[in-house]
Amino acid sequence: MIFQSKVLHFLDRLIQALSNTLGALAALCLATLFLLMMAEIILRGFFHYSLGFTWEINGYLMGSVIFLGLGSALKSRSHIRIRLLLEMLPPRFTRWLDMVATVGGILITLYLLRAMTLLAWTSYIRNSVSSTPEQIPLVLPQAALCFGLLVFLFQLLAALARLICTPSTTTKL
Repeated sequence: MIFQSKVLHFLDRLIQALSNTLGALAALCLATLFLLMMAEIILRGFFHYSLGFTWEINGYLMGSVIFLGLGSALKSRSHIRIRLLLEMLPPRFTRWLDMVATVGGILITLYLLRAMTLLAWTSYIRNSVSSTPEQIPLVLPQAALCFGLLVFLFQLLAALARLICTPSTTTKL
């Protein structure tokens, strides 16, 4: 066990569970996006009919897929990394490079989370809705993006804690 403290171990497991849950939700959003697009293609091609809402909903779903899947992708090490550079460096430099990259990711995520939260809050206060006939409250898709960023931030913080707490020179985030 990397985290000796029961509290840190519990928090790590909670973050992993949140990441798994949002990853599953991202997969559900992707499946829904696929089904809506297939329905649109079939209806247009065979019945000359269009579901007017599909393009708008699919845009929100695509954003949700990306942002809700961030924590899960980090957890499963699916994010893009420059392996060539990491393979050329000694393990202790790789560890420090991982730490620097993780701290940079935390700072960028904090900035994005702040901006998205302000946008969602403004949409909520102003009761902003989409400009389409469906008039979807914009706070809903924006809140999903904020929640995905928040869990990604937690995952980055857990990764940094693992890097700091792991005694060996080979670290698995």
